[in-house]
Parts: sequence; structure tokens; C-alpha cells
Amino acid sequence: MFADRSLPLIVLTLLLSSCATIDEFPVLDDAETNYLVVAGHFIGARYLPYPPECSSGEYICLDAPPMALRFAVDATLYGSRPPMQLVTFTTRHAGKEGLDFGPEHPYLLLLKTDGRHFVTPRYSFKRLGWDVRDRAALPLKTAHRPIRWLPCDVNHLVQEIRFQHSESGIREGLFLDDIKRALSNQSEAQIAAGRTT
Repeated sequence: MFADRSLPLIVLTLLLSSCATIDEFPVLDDAETNYLVVAGHFIGARYLPYPPECSSGEYICLDAPPMALRFAVDATLYGSRPPMQLVTFTTRHAGKEGLDFGPEHPYLLLLKTDGRHFVTPRYSFKRLGWDVRDRAALPLKTAHRPIRWLPCDVNHLVQEIRFQHSESGIREGLFLDDIKRALSNQSEAQIAAGRTT
């Protein structure tokens, strides 16, 4: 009888705790983290307070404040499937400037997680595009080392892709299916070694 009455209270507590916002950048223990690579889109962003060092007078902080980015996950390319919507924390020199929001602006993200919090290492997200047959793909600036946080195995998968809404129409890139296949051959240690910090 006692358990039956306490169950709604436990459920309510869990729901409220999942809605709580975090006002500081989480520090994850590297020994207890896993990596994920996901595709989806940003829903929203907010700035967090600057770290205390920035106001101490000992440091000059030129970056925008750290950010909490709300992200909708459409596909998991590597790692265990995260929630369909999550909040990831990151830093970026330009802050929110230049980020696009909504499902028409997909991104590929590297996530580091301790199971509770998600952190995207600095500059570890890239804008995705669509080819003329509506397949999601990653446009590249250089095919020699596509993205430094992706394994080198993807290098041989780079191909010319006819992108929608591209000035030249054809660019070098990687299809998401190819990236997923390359990542499936990687260990957690290999993914961690390729990340940016």
C-alpha cells in the first residue's frame, strides 16, 4: 500500500528533475564517459555564466560565454542512443552567432556523456546538407582530413556529391550512412583519441 501511494510522488520528482536547468558547465570525469556521434538539429541555445576565472582579473576571456544547446536527435551514428531531445554544453569563440536552428538545418555532433550530462567538445559539430536525392551528407572543405574528430577510416569514403543549394552543385563530402559504417569499426578508445578538446 505504501509503495502505491509513493509511486506518483517518485514519478513527479523524476519529471521535475529532468526539467531542471543547469547553470554551470558540467565537468565530466574522462574515466566515466562515453562518446556518441549523432545527427539532428538545434532547437535553442542559451548562454551560461562566465567561469569565475573570467572575472578574477587574472585572465582575459575573449570567447563568448559557455552555451547550453538544446538538440533534437534524429539519428545515432555511434554509441548508445541518447534521448530524442537533450541539452549539450559547449564553448565556441563566436557563441550562438552563425548557428542555425530548426529541422531544415541539420548538424553532426560529437557528444561526450557520463550518462546524465552531455558535452560537445569545442568545435565538434558540423553542418550537414542534402544531396539531390535527399540523402543527408557532410560537405567538406578538404578531403585530405575531413573532420579531425572523425576516424581516418572515413578518408577513403569521400566522394563527389551533388548538393542541393550549393553554388557549384558538386562538392566533396561524406554520406551519413558511410560515416556510420566507418564508426562501427571503431572502439571507444579510438573515438576518444580522435576528439578535439
